[in-house]
Amino acid sequence: MFTDDARLTPKQIQRIAKNRGGNGISTPVHHNGVWYVTRDIQLGKNIPGYAACKA
Repeated sequence: MFTDDARLTPKQIQRIAKNRGGNGISTPVHHNGVWYVTRDIQLGKNIPGYAACKA
């Protein structure tokens, strides 16, 4: 999902963005003729019962 998607409704955003491992909605960036998306995923974030790994 992308933040600039005109078809993405506030209701869909609320349903999708549960902030588990990150919200799953990315913002595309156009640079030198190429579109880029960066997404940070935090394993186990807001997942009930997830045992955090201690490295």
